[in-house]
This record gives sequence, structure tokens and C-alpha cells, in this order.
Amino acid sequence: SHDCWTSKNSLSFMAIKVHWITKEWKIRECLLDFASLDGPHFGSTLCKQFVKSISKMDIGISDVFSITMDNASNNDSFVSYLEEDGNMKNVYITSSKNRVRCLAHILNIVVQEMLQELKTQNCIVEESVAKPVLV
Repeated sequence: SHDCWTSKNSLSFMAIKVHWITKEWKIRECLLDFASLDGPHFGSTLCKQFVKSISKMDIGISDVFSITMDNASNNDSFVSYLEEDGNMKNVYITSSKNRVRCLAHILNIVVQEMLQELKTQNCIVEESVAKPVLV
């Protein structure tokens, strides 16, 4: 899985976490890299950093089964660039088969939309109650 963000002082970072199952069927996870990014979070930038990070740990693209990420559009282009990089190495990665969209991120979006709707409805009710009716 990976995620990117920009700090309050405008520094960009990418965290890459790996998850695997041992031969004894134990779930393991580890922070693979916490890298600073040069420039904006373009898909090409994310792909370059991802490949660089896994390569320096002697992990090849062929070892990547799936990547969990949020729904940001730059992740769409990240996977496209990763597909191209994989194809040059005869490794076939596709968005439909290897990308897992983060359920927590999707749920957060749904809840934020619901809360916004409730807030809007609450304002409408308060306005209608607060207005005096002249008879």
C-alpha cells in the first residue's frame, strides 16, 4: 500500500508499506520506505519513486501482487505508468487486476458526504424555524 501527502511546510512524502503472508500463514507488514518526493504528486513522479523504493529493497515489479491506494486521480496515472514500466519488463500489471482501492478512504468520502448533507438539512430546518411568521 502507499499514500502521499504534503506537509504544512510544503514538503511532499510517500510512504510504502508491504504486507505478506509467511509460509506458516502469519500475516506480516512492514514500512518499506518513507521517501520525500520532488515536485507535485503526479502519477509519473509516484511511479518513479515506487519503483526506486522497491528496487533498493531488491523487490521487483514481478513480486508486487497488488497495490492499495486511495481514489485520487494521480493514482490512476500512477498505475498506468506502472503498467508501462511492467510491460517493458514483461510483467503485466493492470489497474483492474492489481489495484485495490482503499476501503477506509471510500468510507471516509461517504461519511463526509452524509455529514455535509445532514449539516445542510439542519441549516434549512433552523432557518425555517427561526423565521417569524406574520399573520
